Amino acid sequence: MLATNQIDSILSTTIDLLRHGVCGGRGKFQGSTDNALLPEGVQQMERALKHHKNWDVVVSSPLKRCHEFAKRICDQRNLRLQVDERWREMDFGQWEGEGIQTIFANFPEEIERFYSQPENFIPPDGESVLHVMERVVSAFNELFDSHKGKNLLVIQHGGTTRVLLAHILNIPLSRATHIDVPYACLTRIRVYHESDKNIPVLISHNPDSID
Repeated sequence: MLATNQIDSILSTTIDLLRHGVCGGRGKFQGSTDNALLPEGVQQMERALKHHKNWDVVVSSPLKRCHEFAKRICDQRNLRLQVDERWREMDFGQWEGEGIQTIFANFPEEIERFYSQPENFIPPDGESVLHVMERVVSAFNELFDSHKGKNLLVIQHGGTTRVLLAHILNIPLSRATHIDVPYACLTRIRVYHESDKNIPVLISHNPDSID
């Protein structure tokens, strides 16, 4: 663990994770479904970033609900945009496009296993949560390898935020669903670079959610 008096002297990389705002398909499983933001969703994301400006690079999921806003931010602020497939949301397979309540009603055992034992259950024809974590952690590690000491904004999804926080906090994936990641949630992680290791620290999570 880092001592308080050590922190200021250690090189660090700051990574802000922004979940997309509300989009078409609300209330449905829409991991790989490429719905665009609603006007309300754009406003949510703009509010989340209102007081944050000093990024060096913006990284985005390729899905419209992330990429279109990321491009807009980069055009406005003259920032470089990187699109990385590894930040896309989980593919829910046959559940894609289905109402969440419909799946709960028709497949109660399967949905219970999905949330209570995510390591051991894959939605029909979908992607495993373990694979999602593997690709997201790979993308995360590559960020501070490639942009050490920079300030980064990553525009992505609720599921990718949860699995990354589970990895950083070393909690079971079954507990990741207990992390609230609302639309336009902003999460800040700072990675401290010591000589032989990188230490990620959760700085804040959805700081504007409490009045």
